[in-house]
Amino acid sequence: AGCTDPTAWNYDNAATDEDGGCVYFNACGIPATAVVEVSSFDYDPSLLNPDVGDTVVWVNVGGLHNVNATTNQLTGLPFNNPQPFSIPAILGSPEGTCLGSFVFTVPGVYNYNSSVSNQAALGMVGTITIGDGGCTDADAVNYDAAAEFDDGSCVFTGCTDALASNYSPVATIDDGSCLYPG
Repeated sequence: AGCTDPTAWNYDNAATDEDGGCVYFNACGIPATAVVEVSSFDYDPSLLNPDVGDTVVWVNVGGLHNVNATTNQLTGLPFNNPQPFSIPAILGSPEGTCLGSFVFTVPGVYNYNSSVSNQAALGMVGTITIGDGGCTDADAVNYDAAAEFDDGSCVFTGCTDALASNYSPVATIDDGSCLYPG
């Protein structure tokens, strides 16, 4: 097993099985698992799924852009990412200017956008998912022991009628067990 992509920095011509560990050259001059091209109100790709410990690089190919993963420019609310990060605005060039990089060490969903002018409102947003999400509550019917972070998908059974004596505020599916006084 190894990197079977000949365009990757760590290409292994003896490898017969792709192990998902290819690392690519970029304008930042560092090994990275993924490179996001930044230009014209766009992060490309805007959705990524690297692994824990992977490095993502942002390369600006034109205009003044940044990476803001702290405060959502559309709502004014914090992103509440597993790890906050931001990369300051830099003017890009057609050959690619290193905007910056980030090493993702905590599993979860990371949302980000541009805080330059109204770029976020024009669609300059991105999401990076690190690891596998699932239900991490052992009391849920869909508990997933392999999940690296809770993705909000937990399902609980119980009585969902607030008038019942055994009402369960965490239940999302009524299991028919409701008990009523008298």
